[in-house]
Amino acid sequence: MLKHVKYLNVFVYCKFLKLLGHVMVLLVLSIIGFTWYAVVPAVYGPMMVSGSTGAAVGSAIIVVVFSLLVIMLTWSYFAAVVTDPGQVAAGWHPFPDDATAARELEALQYADYYIDRRDPRRPRFCKRCKAWKPERAHHCSVSGHCVLKMDHYCIWVVNCVGLLNYRFFLQFLVYTFIASMMAIACLIKPMLTFFQGTPASG
Repeated sequence: MLKHVKYLNVFVYCKFLKLLGHVMVLLVLSIIGFTWYAVVPAVYGPMMVSGSTGAAVGSAIIVVVFSLLVIMLTWSYFAAVVTDPGQVAAGWHPFPDDATAARELEALQYADYYIDRRDPRRPRFCKRCKAWKPERAHHCSVSGHCVLKMDHYCIWVVNCVGLLNYRFFLQFLVYTFIASMMAIACLIKPMLTFFQGTPASG
């Protein structure tokens, strides 16, 4: 019983994560659109034309800066979604020649073959892909292949975060944080005014 539990791969039963991920993409885009609408068309856009000169200039700066942040976070988000995180090239191995790779692969079949798993430079073989993989490459059970410098599978981007899209994923997080802080700062006063039931001042 314990032997079966040890080798149980729960991700085999979680392939629906890809389908759920497409829903999450729509959710992310909806949140981005709603936040932009709350800051620009709903509050600071009208203030550009109906407020005083100082309020109009300040509102214009907020609209431009916040819109640029939204554009950049949306671009980095789509880049993280569509960019392949990096796969191990077919036939790759860490040995000097194919003959050595074949011998090492054959040696893996023997029970007494010893590998020091504490050594990060040790030859690493993926039993699921049936191929050698470099250091820091890991098998993603959701996408079904080994990913170079895999960090994790992110349901929000419906993709693994790895070597080739990690930069876009990090940029998305940074732009989202800055835009969120700016949205909170810009909407605190209008929200208080709204809930207090007093007319907004230009």
